[in-house]
Amino acid sequence: MNYFTVIEAVRFAILCGLVNMSHNFLGAFKKLYHLENFDPPFDLGLNFFGQRLFGKSATWWGLVVSLLVGAVIQIFYSPVGIIIGFGCFFGHVLGSFIKRRFHIQDGGYLPLVDHGNYIIFTGAIVFFLGYLSLASYLLSILLILAIHPIFCFVGYKLGIRDRKL
Repeated sequence: MNYFTVIEAVRFAILCGLVNMSHNFLGAFKKLYHLENFDPPFDLGLNFFGQRLFGKSATWWGLVVSLLVGAVIQIFYSPVGIIIGFGCFFGHVLGSFIKRRFHIQDGGYLPLVDHGNYIIFTGAIVFFLGYLSLASYLLSILLILAIHPIFCFVGYKLGIRDRKL
């Protein structure tokens, strides 16, 4: 593993982390100003074999915020910023879908899915488009899986998150 691989992995992990953290700030903003009812769930409350399709944590405003943060990343830092925003949001949606199929309710924890869903999905897209090496992709997943729980705990202590994990 060379220096470029490590730098590329750290850079990608940071960019995906920024998009993912924006969801926490959106949630804190909605809670602070009592706007939860003004952010409909992405699945519009639809059920799939008796379970919610995605759940209430994947919302339309979450998509908007992800794409806006992705646009800012694209303007200032990366030619794939919009893809990163898109991928992180839909990685979260895919993770929510998987958790509902395992009958894990909103707020419940599923290892790997809860901390890795957004970077695994986004990294796959960016890798297949040729903007990320396989080694950097895999290393970025390991980085996120190592540091994401720490950020979750700090966010919980700061009141930005409702749960520690």
